[in-house]
Formats: sequence, C-alpha cells, structure tokens
Amino acid sequence: MQSDHADSTDKKQEKIYDRLLAVVTERELISSEEIHPESDIIDDLGMDSLAIYEMVIDIEEIYNIHLTDENLDRVHTVQDFVNLVDSLTQD
Repeated sequence: MQSDHADSTDKKQEKIYDRLLAVVTERELISSEEIHPESDIIDDLGMDSLAIYEMVIDIEEIYNIHLTDENLDRVHTVQDFVNLVDSLTQD
C-alpha cells in the first residue's frame, strides 16, 4: 500500500507529464501516443535546440520556475524533465 505522500507525488508527476505532453504536441508535429516517459527528447522526439528552448520557456511560465542550464544538462528523457519540474515546484 502506498502512502498518501507517494500518491500525491504520483498525481503531481502525472499532471506535470500531461502538461508537458500538451506543450510538446502543440509545438511539434508529434502525437501524444509517440511520447513516453523514457523517450529521449532529442533522439526519440527529434526536438532541436530551438524547440527545447521554447518548451523550457513554456514550462517556466506555466509553473513560475526558472530552469538553469545546469539543471537542463541533466535532462535527457521526458521523465527527467518531469522529475526536474517536480523538484522545483511546490505541492
């Protein structure tokens, strides 16, 4: 049985994932069915530096956070991005 904290973390990450999906599918010619947590942002989704920059700006505005280059250097997959946003946002 999961604790209430684990449930709320899962729900929060699910909301972040859904929001990220909406941002990516709105900007890129990618359907949400092609995007998975383990998808590599560059290799699997084919996003170039401009597309990634625009995605970052959108997410920063949505969540009122600042993603530093140092943070982003550790992001390779969609789940990495979700984890980063999760770690920088309040419950």
